[in-house]
Amino acid sequence: MTTELFLHLSDQQFILSVFFMIIASVCIVFGFMKELKALRIYGLALIMTSVFKMVVIDVWNQNSLVRVASLIIGGIICFAISAAYSKIEKKQQELID
Repeated sequence: MTTELFLHLSDQQFILSVFFMIIASVCIVFGFMKELKALRIYGLALIMTSVFKMVVIDVWNQNSLVRVASLIIGGIICFAISAAYSKIEKKQQELID
């Protein structure tokens, strides 16, 4: 009974992390569209926090393979967002200059 409840809560926490990642992505996109740097920074901070929560808290009680996979996926997500953010910001700076 308690194991089922814990797994259910863990699933809810994982879904919450994904939800916050989606909100953060929307903030980043909207920040670029409206040229609001503060909103982009907020989105980056929120997505990094969500990835950290997902990797450290949400999969803590899973087996080692799942934890390693989540670390790799979390790293890929952070790297991809960082690269995309950097590329888009550079293009916007070129348009301004």
